[in-house]
Amino acid sequence: MNTKILFKNFHEKGREEIRDLAIQFVEQDFFSVFPQLKNEVSILITGSVAGGFQDKNSDIDFVVFFQKKEMFEKYKMLIIKEFRNQNRESKKAPLELHGENIKLFEDVEGELSLWNKDWLLREIADAIILNDPGDAFENLQQKYSWYPDEIFREKMRWLFAEATFLIFDRYRVGMERKSFYYTESIKIKTLGLFLATLIMANHKYPKSEKHLELDVEKLKNIFPEIRNMIRDILLEKENSKIFSLLCLLRKEIEKLLLNRKIITKEDENYWIGLRPAYRVELEK
Repeated sequence: MNTKILFKNFHEKGREEIRDLAIQFVEQDFFSVFPQLKNEVSILITGSVAGGFQDKNSDIDFVVFFQKKEMFEKYKMLIIKEFRNQNRESKKAPLELHGENIKLFEDVEGELSLWNKDWLLREIADAIILNDPGDAFENLQQKYSWYPDEIFREKMRWLFAEATFLIFDRYRVGMERKSFYYTESIKIKTLGLFLATLIMANHKYPKSEKHLELDVEKLKNIFPEIRNMIRDILLEKENSKIFSLLCLLRKEIEKLLLNRKIITKEDENYWIGLRPAYRVELEK
């Protein structure tokens, strides 16, 4: 099957249309080579397509989950050989299947159960299912559809505490040292934390740094002033103005979190000294 023709201009298509095309590939191509795997593996689409972020530079990330270790060990390299040339380019572009995307269910669930890989939780939550014997992957999706409440609140406290520390401690140090590189890096880190906060406050896992801003743009109940403030901070180059804008943004984020009863009202020193047990880990 010529996948370049099958998936031509896929970035212009909707999620369901891409799913239908991918199921056609799985049934006619993948299982024609590996018929013995039809009742052994769950096959998914993850990445930009699953999250609705695809553009003309995107690939379609193809993932294979094995239920049995012996089958995983027997077929992993055979599947890679089927999908990838010696120079590591995909034989079935725009489909992409890397070795790390051939996984064992038990390994993935072990990682998910720790609740510390937020990008992986998002990947599982967004994944498009193409083949799923016994609803194994669907059950996994449901089990990890959202954080337990205590962990969610700890992560949100960490995000707000870490952003507060970066603004009032690290950014001030950068201004005193007149280090443009350092203050720029702190600015970007702080914005990343606030963007992740907004996404999670709207009951969605954060995933990739490259999609944070677009993820927030898609949120319907984020006030325009917050979006405008984020844009102003990204464009501003003068440290004192950036510091003032970061403080204003922090107040808006705090107000939102207080209104939703996610955090309690505390002073700056409380947040600077706070070290919650759970952090937020994004995909780089």
